[in-house]
Amino acid sequence: MLPERLACLSLYDNFRIRSRRPALRENEASPTRIRRMTADPHPAIRDNVAASRFEMIVDRHAAVATYSISGNIITFIHTVVPEALRGRGFARELVEFALASVRERGLKVVPQCEVFHAYMRKHAETHDLLADPRLFDTPAASD
Repeated sequence: MLPERLACLSLYDNFRIRSRRPALRENEASPTRIRRMTADPHPAIRDNVAASRFEMIVDRHAAVATYSISGNIITFIHTVVPEALRGRGFARELVEFALASVRERGLKVVPQCEVFHAYMRKHAETHDLLADPRLFDTPAASD
């Protein structure tokens, strides 16, 4: 790779280089590269610690869940799934991956983000991760 190219890696290129997928050989045609990215039913998700967010790249769109950490508490602030990716379960995959990471690291969760809040309310198996275990003790308000 040329030094000029290294200086301007995009988020997509950086993510692709560090993802768990095997590297493409230089002689592989680009249709193969595109087919591999769009055919993967479970795209790689990573914790971008420097940006304080979990990210998933799908079809060149980034779905992200931003967070902040203070001590042993992680607060999920906001989740963004681009319009082109909505309705395909990517937000759920981000939440499940993030919560598995939280459990592994021994952190407690403040689900400030609506997506995390709704997911954790529905899934009692995640309630042990809550920083405030009484958060879901009261019934949900009906809309």
